[in-house]
Amino acid sequence: MTLTSEQTRELLRKIEKLRVLVVGDVVLEETITGRMVGVAKEGPTPVVDVTGSVSEVGAAGFAARLAAQYAGSVALATAVGKDAAGEQILEILRADGVDVSSVVADDTVATPTRTHVVAEAEHNPRQEVLRLRRVDRAGLTGGALSSLLSKLEKKLDQVDVVLFVDQDLGVASEQVVALLARAAQEGKVVVVGDSQTRASQLRGFSAVVVNDDEASRATGIRPTDEATAVQAAERLREQTGAGSVLLTRGARSAVLVTEKGSEAVAVEPQRVYDVTGAGETVSVLFGLALAAGEPAENAAELATKVASLAVSYPGLAVVPRAELVRYLDRAQARLQAEKIVERDRLREIVVQAKRRGQRVVWTNGCFDLLHVGHILYLEKARSLGDLLVVGLNSDASVRATKGPTRPIVQEAQRAKLLASLSCVDYVVIFDEESPKQLIAELQPDVYVKGGDYTLDTINQEERRIVEGYGGEIALLPGAEGMSTTNLIEKILKVHKREESGKQ
Repeated sequence: MTLTSEQTRELLRKIEKLRVLVVGDVVLEETITGRMVGVAKEGPTPVVDVTGSVSEVGAAGFAARLAAQYAGSVALATAVGKDAAGEQILEILRADGVDVSSVVADDTVATPTRTHVVAEAEHNPRQEVLRLRRVDRAGLTGGALSSLLSKLEKKLDQVDVVLFVDQDLGVASEQVVALLARAAQEGKVVVVGDSQTRASQLRGFSAVVVNDDEASRATGIRPTDEATAVQAAERLREQTGAGSVLLTRGARSAVLVTEKGSEAVAVEPQRVYDVTGAGETVSVLFGLALAAGEPAENAAELATKVASLAVSYPGLAVVPRAELVRYLDRAQARLQAEKIVERDRLREIVVQAKRRGQRVVWTNGCFDLLHVGHILYLEKARSLGDLLVVGLNSDASVRATKGPTRPIVQEAQRAKLLASLSCVDYVVIFDEESPKQLIAELQPDVYVKGGDYTLDTINQEERRIVEGYGGEIALLPGAEGMSTTNLIEKILKVHKREESGKQ
């Protein structure tokens, strides 16, 4: 299923009500920008004139800032030092509306920092020329660990979803992972894990998100193509017992594995500016959508869409909700054009849908002067399966069945109107009086007719074809008084009255 912009808006409204806890490592990301002016006389050292600097919060801190753009309330549980970097992290998080009451500040902790030096030269674009890291991977001990576990215990009873982000910077102890796993197994909360180095240890989590490198490290299977990506994701799901595993592969389709099997999740093509934070973006949106009650397939689709948008921005881009909605509206306009397909393309689509276990529904008609009766009928038809294909009579086909005065609306316009409906997945135009050949080729799971049809009055050749391959026939009654013919007659009566009044 492809989420429409309206369905996505409804999902975002559900996410707005969620209470979120983000757990994991935080890091202060400082970016120093400047201009390369030459090389030092004393040795081969680049000389950069600094023009500015900016500080952001990465890892779980970035995940919390992003979640705060979408969810009702967001808290962060982590540990920082009582140092300048720790204070700066807390200041940034508070400014973005993140609850930091579950953050432990302790003298024994050294706040992780990364400093990026980004420079441009006269004939070269900006690029990172140096990265400095200050990281203590020893992990939390003593009072700092006890305090964090205590804060976690209290907070877990107050939230709907936990997003766990582990970059091997010290916070993700065995005790923290075990506490979150127990909460997930007891059904208290949805727990989604994202770990750079220990994904296979996230046992009992509701879902696990990894990229191809992390999956390879966890399973020993290198995802070089879709088949090996599926193998790695399935292996990781076996290792962890997670409800679902989402494996991202950069610009290539992601792979989702659940108890129902595996499927590819298309990634929106974008001009990539910076992939920093893309992994956390996927994890956050995937977790929020799952907690909002969305199926894993739809949650993965939303997550990859937002990540595709995020990589077109520089740095740790927190994609605002309003920008996401505008992006999805533009994508929806493109999708409507792509819904109108030729026969060969439709055959491929139906074959792929059936391989994924989707139930294909077929209906056909003229759909001249589209009205509410049509829409109610199409919505009912769509509810009978996972994919609704509408066969549309061409102008020549309509004239052959309804006479030379029809159709009122040309086929291209009728097709575009149908494609604009969220309940319609694909539209195919046919010239024959009956689409029996198309039905025989596609073999839809459900064949739908409406109005006053009965099994004896529908096209009997079409009936024999559907019954021959074991398809289901569904007859949906139309809304009384709602038909194109009635609508035309009403328009003519009104027109005649108006003309009579002028005389």
